[in-house]
Amino acid sequence: FCLCVGRKLTDIPIGFISRETIRSTSASGLIFNKIDKNVINLIEYKSINDARDLFHSGYLFGIMDIGANFTREFFEKINSCSFSDVNKYTDSQVTIYLDQTNRQMVYTIAEEFIRAFKSIDIDFNLGFFTSTSSNQSLFKV
Repeated sequence: FCLCVGRKLTDIPIGFISRETIRSTSASGLIFNKIDKNVINLIEYKSINDARDLFHSGYLFGIMDIGANFTREFFEKINSCSFSDVNKYTDSQVTIYLDQTNRQMVYTIAEEFIRAFKSIDIDFNLGFFTSTSSNQSLFKV
């Protein structure tokens, strides 16, 4: 049980590292465009070590590590309509590390990412969130 009291948190610094081979028209770009910049402040880093150092020092509340084949896997699953199949490409996930000491911060970050994913789902009529079956769900939280 978590009770969050107070105003919605804003300007939460989250570092991200993108190792994607396709940078233009990437799936991560779709996600970044949907994230409310007033809530999450995305800061790009060249290496996971740079972001990790700032995370451990308390300057970042989270790190997104975007795999090199994330966009390829994302569009492959959309094209083949096989959302729950084992990943075809290696290094195709987005991993989000969070400082879980502040539950309100974790809730706000999760809420914003879910809102962004749902917005992409609606914009492109993909049906990611329409099925209750875990076999048809691309996004698992």
